[in-house]
Amino acid sequence: MPYKENLSLLKGDVLDGTEVADTVFFQPALPVPVGRDKVFIARPVFPLVTSPVIDGQDGVSSHTTGFGDIQLFTVLGPNRTDGVVWGAGATFKFPTATDDVLGAGKYQAGPAFLFFYLGKKWTLGTLTQHWWSYAGDDDRADTSQTDIQYVMRRRIPGAWSIGMGPTISID
Repeated sequence: MPYKENLSLLKGDVLDGTEVADTVFFQPALPVPVGRDKVFIARPVFPLVTSPVIDGQDGVSSHTTGFGDIQLFTVLGPNRTDGVVWGAGATFKFPTATDDVLGAGKYQAGPAFLFFYLGKKWTLGTLTQHWWSYAGDDDRADTSQTDIQYVMRRRIPGAWSIGMGPTISID
C-alpha cells in the first residue's frame, strides 16, 4: 500500500467543531535481495500535510498545506513472503518541509523494527521507529519521537483486502 492518510483530531468534538490536521503519505517499499536469504527494505515516506496555523491569542487562524519532512525507513531481515517476517535497522527524517508548521526543522535518526505475520487470509504486524534530532535549525526544539504502526488486514476474494493500520505517535 503506497498511500496512507492520517487524520488527527486536535481539539473539540464533532458537535462543537473539531480542529484537524491531515497528512497523506506516499510510501513505496523498495525491497533489495541481499545474498540468498536476506532482504534490505528501504521505504521513503513523502508527506503532504495540511495543518492548522495557531495564533497564540485567538487559536486557529488558518490552515497551511505543503510538503512535510521526508522520512527514510530502512531494515534488514530474512527474505520471506509468508509466515513470520521481521527486520531491524535505522530510520531517518530530513528537514524538507515547505513551511515551518509542517515539519520539525531538524535532521533526525534512530532505530527501526518491523514484525509481521503474513498468512493466507491475514496480515498482522507492527512497524516501530524512533527519532532523535542531531542537527538542524538551532531555533527549533530538539525532538525525541516514537511512531508505532500496527497493521491488521484480511484478504477477500478478487485480490482485495480490507483492514487498518493506525499510527500511535509519542512525542
